[in-house]
Amino acid sequence: MNFADVRRALSSGSFIVNSILLLLAGLVVGYVGGGSDAILRAGGPGTANAVATAWVLTIFALGMARGCSLSVLAEDRFAGLLEAPLARPVTRFGLVFARFGGVVIALAVGSLLGAIGATLGYAAGGRGAVYPSSLTVNLGVGLFLAGLAMAAICFLVIFTVRSAPSARWATRGIFWLVFIVAALLLSLSRASSLLIANPLLLALNMSANAIPYAPPPSLFPILFAAYQGVRIGTDGTLAVGLLWCALLIGLVAYETRTSDLVGA
Repeated sequence: MNFADVRRALSSGSFIVNSILLLLAGLVVGYVGGGSDAILRAGGPGTANAVATAWVLTIFALGMARGCSLSVLAEDRFAGLLEAPLARPVTRFGLVFARFGGVVIALAVGSLLGAIGATLGYAAGGRGAVYPSSLTVNLGVGLFLAGLAMAAICFLVIFTVRSAPSARWATRGIFWLVFIVAALLLSLSRASSLLIANPLLLALNMSANAIPYAPPPSLFPILFAAYQGVRIGTDGTLAVGLLWCALLIGLVAYETRTSDLVGA
């Protein structure tokens, strides 16, 4: 990975827009959550509060992963520009994963901004209430791993489809189907075990696991009740997420070695 790949990812419109949205959304959602907990005189954020915060921030983290992936790989692949670097002493693997590394760094920055925003917003809204450090860490790590999984999925899609518009529509469909629709349906069915199996829901699952006490009555019992049963432990949830990311990145490596780098 070289600095040009990182600079390209960090200068993309998707990174800039979603970074700002992650920070602002974290501040706003955290402030609202802190204010509601202050009114209820809760000792800290409950499961519903933590999951709601993770839910909103995950939307922007996945949007960043999708947008940056399309920016650093899809545009060049379907324009035939990936052939030029191969004229220099660089391997196919190095070429693709240098761009993937740029997306990873962008996701790390965005996830950090989102977690910090939620922490500061909660403290402000809760009139000095403390946002648990374990929840801040779990939120940031969950956002990063979910974004990493989404980026790997996007790279796989880009290698599969035949045009940049197809890549945009396919990745948009995966985002809505796997994250939005599946998460809503699983939450409504209270199928907590299946929630854990979805790599794009890692921030939600890890945030739920970071709550060590029984949450206060939720304003949204139907939507978030399933997460009150997610109790395989933070380490277990993290292990599931790491396994998903390793599998998806392995598939990207395989496609890199076997697929044509120049789109049809």
